[in-house]
Amino acid sequence: MPLIRPSPPKAVWKAYKAGRKEMIDLDRSPTDLPDGLPEPIYVLQLADIAAGHGISTAKPMAWRFYAGSPRGPAVSLTVGEPARGAKPRMTSMSHGQYVQKAFHEVHQVEGIPQVKRHNYELRRLTVPGVLGGLWLASPTGSGDLVLPYATQLHGLKRMRSYKAETFLEIVRAYARKRLAHSGGHN
Repeated sequence: MPLIRPSPPKAVWKAYKAGRKEMIDLDRSPTDLPDGLPEPIYVLQLADIAAGHGISTAKPMAWRFYAGSPRGPAVSLTVGEPARGAKPRMTSMSHGQYVQKAFHEVHQVEGIPQVKRHNYELRRLTVPGVLGGLWLASPTGSGDLVLPYATQLHGLKRMRSYKAETFLEIVRAYARKRLAHSGGHN
């Protein structure tokens, strides 16, 4: 089954388009790149993991937009979640190998057996200072999955599919240890 790709609010789309135009005008981005599908980015704090909270406590942080293709030039632009009453705006742009890897990671996820059998909403997940991953949120209760793509934690392998509960168990031990050493601060 295809991955569910949520659509950002209109104001976020507008901020992306304005940011992309600015980067093109400044000659920092190629022109005429096809727009890709955006991905929401969520942040999950170590304190929440250490306290035993589930993955559903992750908070929306931003939207990442892609333009280009896996085989050609590509850029990603991030639009942060605005403070209440503020307008969203582009906060960063990336290009090169990092963006190419993002295209390949999503392609790899589409080939996972669970993804072929069940619907999942594609999200990016960040645990600050610890890891980045793809979060496949199940709208049907078949169980969320997490695939870390950037981590140094022992027990987690890059782009391996973990049930959310298993992922959290592995990270929880690290979170508790790290928070104990830092006086409870992330």
